[in-house]
Amino acid sequence: MSVKRAMGQYRIMEPFRFGTGRSVEQLAYIGLAAENARESDRICVVDTTPDSAAFGQVVGRLELPRNPNRLLRFGWNACGTRGCRHAPCSAEERRYLVVRGTASSRIQLIDTQPDPRIPRLVTVIDDADEMRRIRYCAPQHFAPDMAWHLGHHTMITSESGRPDMLERGVSSNVLVDGEHGRWLHVWDTRTRAHRQAIDLGREQRMVLRLQAAHNPTRAYGFASVMFSLADLSASVFLWYLGRDATGGSGEWKAQRVITIRARPADPACLPPLLRELRVVPPLVTDISLSADDQLLWVSCWGDGGAATLRRCRSLQSCAHRRGSHRGHR
Repeated sequence: MSVKRAMGQYRIMEPFRFGTGRSVEQLAYIGLAAENARESDRICVVDTTPDSAAFGQVVGRLELPRNPNRLLRFGWNACGTRGCRHAPCSAEERRYLVVRGTASSRIQLIDTQPDPRIPRLVTVIDDADEMRRIRYCAPQHFAPDMAWHLGHHTMITSESGRPDMLERGVSSNVLVDGEHGRWLHVWDTRTRAHRQAIDLGREQRMVLRLQAAHNPTRAYGFASVMFSLADLSASVFLWYLGRDATGGSGEWKAQRVITIRARPADPACLPPLLRELRVVPPLVTDISLSADDQLLWVSCWGDGGAATLRRCRSLQSCAHRRGSHRGHR
């Protein structure tokens, strides 16, 4: 079955998480958010092996129970299938998908073994008392993503907005007032202290997805910005560890490396907020790097549906020039 057919009344909110860790990915996991309360969110498995007869087809699926869940983001329990020498347990297998629900505040653990095409829901963390105790909920909104540079004892987090700014739809007044996030934050993983804040620009709004290089010795990554107040374009920024005057590790920095422009559109097909502007913004909702760090995939939810993926080649050369520091051994 094709991906388009499998979607039905679903929206792709999480484009993919590669499932093999090899230079040529064999499977990808896609998150589908149900558009009505009668349906459940799903995880679909897509064959991505180039010479496979089922290439680009849905070869497996898992329905997540108990809506509303609002699946928006998930990730792996470990860096890769062969582990990462910077991880606490370097022999840990990349096996479990950790799936969070923004509306439900549930965290779901999905096992992709023994058959990666038949994922299984094995654990659901759904403890209202615990949520009340820590006074946090909706594991998505203000800091929608994080990325690790374990060799540098560093975590990067992004900004989106508070739950009350997003649950009832986007408010034009809130957007113009600049309350949505535009910063990257740098944290020390040893002390859990906030180390640095990187401003991506006054016009940038909703810094959503982060993707660090898979090579653990490389200190760089990419951050997506949903839109710009200047022209409704979307952007991808490169973050990297700079050098000080002696050539050693300096501060973390960021620069824009991709701009995706808004497209002209028929005002009759646009929501009231956009009719006078006569354009549809790309609204980047996710990015992902291939396992070899050669290809960056960008999901543009606004200008052609979330299934519109753009492939950008050889950003690696720019990233390597600026983020070539190696991690501590």
